[in-house]
Amino acid sequence: MRAIIYGSGAVGTWVGCRLHQRGVEVDFLGRGPHLKALAEHGVLLHEPGGARRLSGLHAAESAAALTAPDILFVGLKAQQLPPLRDELRRLIGPHTAVIAPQNGVPWWQFHAGSGPYGGRAVESVDPGGRLLAGLPGDQVFGAVINKGVHITAPGELSFHTAPNSSLVLGAAAPAGAERVAELLDVMAGPDWPGIAALDIRAEKWNKLLLNVAINPLTALSGAYSGEAMRHPQGAALGIRLIEETLAVAHALGIRLEVDPVQRIQRARDIGMFKTSMLVDAEQGRALEIDAIAGAVLELGQLTATPTPALEAIYQAAKVLDAALARKRGQALGDPAI
Repeated sequence: MRAIIYGSGAVGTWVGCRLHQRGVEVDFLGRGPHLKALAEHGVLLHEPGGARRLSGLHAAESAAALTAPDILFVGLKAQQLPPLRDELRRLIGPHTAVIAPQNGVPWWQFHAGSGPYGGRAVESVDPGGRLLAGLPGDQVFGAVINKGVHITAPGELSFHTAPNSSLVLGAAAPAGAERVAELLDVMAGPDWPGIAALDIRAEKWNKLLLNVAINPLTALSGAYSGEAMRHPQGAALGIRLIEETLAVAHALGIRLEVDPVQRIQRARDIGMFKTSMLVDAEQGRALEIDAIAGAVLELGQLTATPTPALEAIYQAAKVLDAALARKRGQALGDPAI
């Protein structure tokens, strides 16, 4: 069996290491010091039981020489996918399983759907519907990855305790349902339980509730997740954001039985760790705000569901995102910025 990890960040590296240990031939794609260290020295895993190194890993900056694998794990943020559609499509053979763990509303939200929104593109994550039209949705498997993993230095991963650590996997279309168990067998295990989702869209939205409530606020404030939700105003805002997102989900026919107050309490209990959006803001990278908040706003407008708190925090986060883009342009010496 062959796998390609397209985007070897923390989660992609972790999944690729697991597959490598299961005897899967893995190609790690990425760039920068982390990929260089991975290629030269392997990965040093700082696990609760001690540190260990995995060596003999294959890494490359280009997919040009690679052929379609059995598993294509797309470890990129949602906003990175549209420009890479054609290269991703080239790597998808007739039997390739495409694992899509992106945060936020997925581009395949309405793939294989019926009703008034079936076949509709979510413009906030898929401008012009290029992904929906150009990638085989029947081969896509949505994933919710509950695992606290971070790159602490090039070629090194560390882990923090995450509640309900698991891999939730489900097919984006009925045609792929029979392959879920096979994929979980090779990716999950006793140390990282695999859960076959009956409704992967509901699972994605269930995770989205906390992403919406916490990620933009931490990026804007610099607060850690638990710190933001322990603050009275942070908790109150988080509850409103969950309530509005739940209303949009229900308008789309996605039934989630969630108590917003209890969900925020869980976020407080998670403790002091940085959300991925806070890390991106600190490192000057683009924010995944359109997938996490912009797409919910878009679908709220589609279903005539009011989302005033979400709109306010989305607009504030977009200002931050633009400022980060300006700073990246200045660092590259772009005179137009």
